[in-house]
Amino acid sequence: MKTLFKTLLILTLLSIVSCDENDDVSTPVNKFTVGTTDYDTPNCYIETNSTHINIFFTDARMYLNNPNQPGSSGDWLFSLDATNFAYFELRFIDNSSLNANIIPGVYNAYSGNTVIGYNLSVSAISPAFFVNGEEFGMGDPLLGNWSPGSGTVTVNSYTPASGSTLGVINIDYVLGGITGHYEGNWGLMID
Repeated sequence: MKTLFKTLLILTLLSIVSCDENDDVSTPVNKFTVGTTDYDTPNCYIETNSTHINIFFTDARMYLNNPNQPGSSGDWLFSLDATNFAYFELRFIDNSSLNANIIPGVYNAYSGNTVIGYNLSVSAISPAFFVNGEEFGMGDPLLGNWSPGSGTVTVNSYTPASGSTLGVINIDYVLGGITGHYEGNWGLMID
Protein backbone atom coordinates (compact mmCIF):
# COMPACT_ATOMS: atom_id res chain seq x y z
CA MET A 1 0.00 0.00 0.00
CA LYS A 2 2.88 2.35 0.81
CA THR A 3 4.33 1.70 -2.65
CA LEU A 4 1.01 2.50 -4.32
CA PHE A 5 0.67 5.69 -2.29
CA LYS A 6 4.24 6.81 -3.16
CA THR A 7 3.66 6.06 -6.83
CA LEU A 8 0.44 8.09 -6.87
CA LEU A 9 2.14 10.95 -5.03
CA ILE A 10 5.04 11.00 -7.52
CA LEU A 11 2.68 10.90 -10.52
CA THR A 12 0.60 13.75 -9.07
CA LEU A 13 3.67 15.89 -8.44
CA LEU A 14 5.02 15.22 -11.94
CA SER A 15 1.73 16.22 -13.54
CA ILE A 16 1.63 19.47 -11.53
CA VAL A 17 5.26 20.35 -12.32
CA SER A 18 4.93 19.55 -16.02
CA CYS A 19 1.96 21.94 -16.58
CA ASP A 20 2.13 25.70 -16.82
CA GLU A 21 -0.13 28.54 -17.92
CA ASN A 22 1.29 28.45 -21.48
CA ASP A 23 0.37 24.83 -22.24
CA ASP A 24 -2.64 25.87 -24.30
CA VAL A 25 -0.76 28.58 -26.23
CA SER A 26 0.33 27.50 -29.69
CA THR A 27 1.74 29.19 -32.75
CA PRO A 28 -0.92 29.42 -35.45
CA VAL A 29 0.18 27.35 -38.44
CA ASN A 30 -0.36 28.52 -42.03
CA LYS A 31 -1.99 31.77 -41.06
CA PHE A 32 -1.25 35.28 -39.92
CA THR A 33 -2.75 37.06 -36.93
CA VAL A 34 -4.07 40.62 -36.82
CA GLY A 35 -5.00 41.56 -33.27
CA THR A 36 -6.84 38.47 -32.06
CA THR A 37 -8.09 37.31 -35.49
CA ASP A 38 -6.34 34.59 -37.51
CA TYR A 39 -6.38 34.63 -41.32
CA ASP A 40 -5.68 31.34 -43.11
CA THR A 41 -2.85 31.11 -45.65
CA PRO A 42 -2.56 27.42 -46.56
CA ASN A 43 -0.49 28.09 -49.72
CA CYS A 44 3.07 29.34 -50.07
CA TYR A 45 4.75 30.38 -53.31
CA ILE A 46 8.35 31.37 -53.92
CA GLU A 47 9.52 33.41 -56.90
CA THR A 48 13.21 33.96 -57.59
CA ASN A 49 15.14 36.20 -59.93
CA SER A 50 18.63 37.69 -60.10
CA THR A 51 18.09 40.43 -57.47
CA HIS A 52 15.60 39.09 -54.93
CA ILE A 53 13.28 36.37 -53.71
CA ASN A 54 9.54 36.92 -53.31
CA ILE A 55 7.68 34.81 -50.77
CA PHE A 56 3.87 34.73 -50.84
CA PHE A 57 1.36 33.25 -48.39
CA THR A 58 -2.27 33.09 -49.49
CA ASP A 59 -5.54 31.26 -49.05
CA ALA A 60 -5.85 30.82 -52.83
CA ARG A 61 -3.94 29.74 -55.92
CA MET A 62 -1.47 32.07 -57.67
CA TYR A 63 -0.35 32.36 -61.27
CA LEU A 64 2.74 34.20 -62.54
CA ASN A 65 1.28 36.60 -65.11
CA ASN A 66 4.28 36.81 -67.41
CA PRO A 67 3.53 37.75 -70.15
CA ASN A 68 0.33 39.49 -69.09
CA GLN A 69 -2.89 37.69 -69.94
CA PRO A 70 -5.35 39.75 -72.03
CA GLY A 71 -7.46 41.95 -69.76
CA SER A 72 -4.87 41.96 -66.94
CA SER A 73 -2.03 44.21 -65.87
CA GLY A 74 -0.67 42.73 -62.62
CA ASP A 75 2.44 40.60 -62.11
CA TRP A 76 0.38 37.86 -60.45
CA LEU A 77 -3.12 36.55 -60.83
CA PHE A 78 -5.13 34.92 -58.04
CA SER A 79 -7.94 32.39 -58.03
CA LEU A 80 -11.22 34.22 -57.51
CA ASP A 81 -11.64 32.85 -53.97
CA ALA A 82 -8.58 34.73 -52.62
CA THR A 83 -9.20 36.77 -49.46
CA ASN A 84 -5.88 36.65 -47.53
CA PHE A 85 -2.41 37.48 -48.79
CA ALA A 86 1.06 38.16 -47.38
CA TYR A 87 3.95 39.17 -49.64
CA PHE A 88 7.59 39.65 -48.66
CA GLU A 89 10.33 40.78 -51.05
CA LEU A 90 13.77 39.74 -49.80
CA ARG A 91 16.41 41.67 -51.74
CA PHE A 92 19.91 40.21 -51.94
CA ILE A 93 21.46 43.67 -51.47
CA ASP A 94 19.69 44.00 -48.08
CA ASN A 95 20.45 40.43 -46.94
CA SER A 96 24.10 39.56 -47.57
CA SER A 97 23.74 35.87 -46.64
CA LEU A 98 20.81 35.37 -49.00
CA ASN A 99 21.05 34.45 -52.66
CA ALA A 100 18.92 32.42 -55.04
CA ASN A 101 19.30 29.54 -52.56
CA ILE A 102 17.22 30.07 -49.44
CA ILE A 103 19.00 29.15 -46.22
CA PRO A 104 17.73 29.32 -42.62
CA GLY A 105 18.18 32.77 -41.12
CA VAL A 106 16.48 36.09 -40.36
CA TYR A 107 15.95 38.38 -43.35
CA ASN A 108 14.77 41.97 -43.76
CA ALA A 109 11.91 42.49 -46.18
CA TYR A 110 12.04 45.45 -48.58
CA SER A 111 9.46 47.99 -47.38
CA GLY A 112 8.58 49.14 -50.91
CA ASN A 113 7.14 45.74 -51.85
CA THR A 114 6.06 44.09 -48.62
CA VAL A 115 2.38 43.93 -47.71
CA ILE A 116 -0.21 41.86 -45.87
CA GLY A 117 -3.84 42.00 -46.93
CA TYR A 118 -7.01 40.43 -45.59
CA ASN A 119 -10.72 40.53 -46.42
CA LEU A 120 -9.63 41.05 -50.03
CA SER A 121 -11.50 40.75 -53.29
CA VAL A 122 -10.36 39.34 -56.64
CA SER A 123 -12.14 40.31 -59.86
CA ALA A 124 -12.34 38.14 -62.96
CA ILE A 125 -10.58 39.40 -66.07
CA SER A 126 -12.06 39.52 -69.55
CA PRO A 127 -11.65 37.32 -71.42
CA ALA A 128 -11.88 34.82 -68.56
CA PHE A 129 -8.60 33.04 -67.76
CA PHE A 130 -8.51 29.46 -66.43
CA VAL A 131 -5.70 27.14 -65.32
CA ASN A 132 -6.59 23.51 -64.60
CA GLY A 133 -10.27 24.42 -64.48
CA GLU A 134 -9.83 27.25 -61.96
CA GLU A 135 -10.57 30.86 -62.91
CA PHE A 136 -8.00 33.53 -62.11
CA GLY A 137 -8.31 37.30 -61.80
CA MET A 138 -6.71 40.42 -60.37
CA GLY A 139 -6.77 41.62 -56.78
CA ASP A 140 -8.60 44.88 -56.22
CA PRO A 141 -6.25 47.28 -54.34
CA LEU A 142 -9.21 49.40 -53.20
CA LEU A 143 -11.03 46.60 -51.37
CA GLY A 144 -10.01 44.90 -48.13
CA ASN A 145 -7.48 45.80 -45.46
CA TRP A 146 -3.90 46.39 -46.55
CA SER A 147 -0.88 46.73 -44.24
CA PRO A 148 2.25 47.73 -46.17
CA GLY A 149 5.63 48.31 -44.56
CA SER A 150 8.91 46.73 -43.64
CA GLY A 151 9.06 43.38 -41.96
CA THR A 152 11.24 40.41 -41.17
CA VAL A 153 11.15 36.81 -42.31
CA THR A 154 12.71 34.02 -40.26
CA VAL A 155 13.38 30.88 -42.27
CA ASN A 156 13.52 28.11 -39.67
CA SER A 157 14.08 25.32 -42.18
CA TYR A 158 13.97 24.93 -45.93
CA THR A 159 14.12 22.01 -48.33
CA PRO A 160 14.28 22.83 -52.04
CA ALA A 161 12.08 21.07 -54.56
CA SER A 162 13.81 18.23 -56.37
CA GLY A 163 12.35 16.48 -59.39
CA SER A 164 8.81 15.46 -58.49
CA THR A 165 9.40 16.08 -54.75
CA LEU A 166 7.81 19.27 -53.45
CA GLY A 167 9.89 21.72 -51.45
CA VAL A 168 9.14 22.25 -47.77
CA ILE A 169 9.56 25.43 -45.70
CA ASN A 170 9.06 26.38 -42.06
CA ILE A 171 8.92 30.16 -41.74
CA ASP A 172 7.83 32.93 -39.36
CA TYR A 173 7.12 36.48 -40.48
CA VAL A 174 6.35 39.85 -38.90
CA LEU A 175 5.02 43.06 -40.44
CA GLY A 176 4.22 45.78 -37.92
CA GLY A 177 2.01 44.12 -35.30
CA ILE A 178 1.00 41.29 -37.66
CA THR A 179 2.66 37.92 -37.12
CA GLY A 180 2.45 34.82 -39.26
CA HIS A 181 3.73 31.29 -39.53
CA TYR A 182 3.81 28.75 -42.36
CA GLU A 183 4.94 25.12 -42.37
CA GLY A 184 4.54 22.95 -45.41
CA ASN A 185 5.04 22.61 -49.15
CA TRP A 186 5.63 25.57 -51.39
CA GLY A 187 5.10 26.23 -55.09
CA LEU A 188 7.78 27.79 -57.30
CA MET A 189 7.35 30.73 -59.68
CA ILE A 190 10.34 31.61 -61.86
CA ASP A 191 10.89 34.90 -63.74
